[in-house]
Amino acid sequence: MAARDSEGGGKGFKITRKMLQEILKGNYVSFRKNYKKILKIIGVTRHRTLVVITGSDPVKQGLITADLLGIYSARREGKTKILYVHHDEFAEEVIRARVFRELLSKLSKDAEVEITRYEDSEKYLGTTFSALIMDLSDSLKPNDVGRLVGIVEGGGVVVFITPPLDKWPNARNLF
Repeated sequence: MAARDSEGGGKGFKITRKMLQEILKGNYVSFRKNYKKILKIIGVTRHRTLVVITGSDPVKQGLITADLLGIYSARREGKTKILYVHHDEFAEEVIRARVFRELLSKLSKDAEVEITRYEDSEKYLGTTFSALIMDLSDSLKPNDVGRLVGIVEGGGVVVFITPPLDKWPNARNLF
């Protein structure tokens, strides 16, 4: 897996079997089955699909995101180009990105991941990616969403990572 990141080199994150067992249980197992069915449909119809991952545990969110994109990559032919966008000034967003990169590198050899910052998102206008991950945990700007969702090809996956839904009413943006 090719990986570039805005943190400048980024150290790997150690993923344990116990971490994986923690996410692969309960409601997530059912969601995962439905997600696989949706991937079959969007592969034929060429529609994009949106997945919203809510929560407050950055490691768990990173693991789930990698698992879902690993499933997506395995169902595609050829390279899966993934753009991961986050705010590198927030430690938890950096953790999520590192966990994602580390696990996905084990799950898919055909995934090419580019990790970048929202401040650099304009340079992606006119490009095409198979999947987009937007870490919206600390800020959600409508212009970022509008600018970036358009880069995802038909049949692609868009993932929003957000805080828990009960935190949304009191959430504050960066602007």
